[in-house]
Amino acid sequence: MILSEEVSIDAKNPTVSPSVEIFEVDVFNYQTSTIALLHQLGKKVICYFSVGTAENTRPDYGNFTAVDIGEALVDWPGENYVNISSPAVWDIMKARIKLASDKNCDGIEPDNTDIYSNDGGGLNITPGDVIIYFQKLAQEIHSYNMSIGLKNSQEILPNVSSLAQFAINEECSYQDSTCSAYADFTNPSQVVLSSGIVPKPVFHVEYVNYTDTSAGSDPAATEMTITNDFWPNVTEAVLLSNLCLTEPQSTGNPLETTLKLSTIIKTLELDGWMMDCNGLISVTATTDFIKAAS
Repeated sequence: MILSEEVSIDAKNPTVSPSVEIFEVDVFNYQTSTIALLHQLGKKVICYFSVGTAENTRPDYGNFTAVDIGEALVDWPGENYVNISSPAVWDIMKARIKLASDKNCDGIEPDNTDIYSNDGGGLNITPGDVIIYFQKLAQEIHSYNMSIGLKNSQEILPNVSSLAQFAINEECSYQDSTCSAYADFTNPSQVVLSSGIVPKPVFHVEYVNYTDTSAGSDPAATEMTITNDFWPNVTEAVLLSNLCLTEPQSTGNPLETTLKLSTIIKTLELDGWMMDCNGLISVTATTDFIKAAS
């Protein structure tokens, strides 16, 4: 998941690290050529864009009309919720889906479907509205032979799980019951399996702050401090156990054993820095975005 910068790959000698199967990229800012190089290296590419907000930094921002703009997102300047029931907004999203297809994305992460949990975005958006919207998104995305994931929005997961090929969750570890909502998604019962439903992946992202305490400025240096706002005064080992759900439960098994989430640890910058649940840090080479990416 590298959204604030573009993965840097030498076209003459293409390599990329870490050795993972899937990269998530920003659909607007990544060049088609970079996505092609990731494919050449055998990687799947999930393309990110927001389906529930308008961001004033996006090239199609001018296509949103004032009547469809809702409340501002407090922590994200220049971003507002939009009326997902509006035909005009739907036209914008169809164009974004086509852009993802034109860039040969394998799947789409549609962000901000959880408008209903944020005062309806000031637009009285309900869970029922989002379910209908997700159904439309899935149909459109599938028509281009791309997959769709559900981002957060666990409340509607039972209603749309049959439409989603994967899910992405942010920070469910602080509330174990929230992570547990994915139990039937990742590990369906034998009865469910017999009906033809298969296990699906959940890409689980937790966020930390890191401070380099080494003499240099290498973000992959081993001398660094890792902290998390939910658990501010614990050791790194305890923090990793909490974030990755590896702490034994009353049943004797960690939640991770049951839920089978695919967990990575990032910073909110969403750059090339990543930590895995063993505490191993990797830094993917990146470059600044090229404007008007092809």
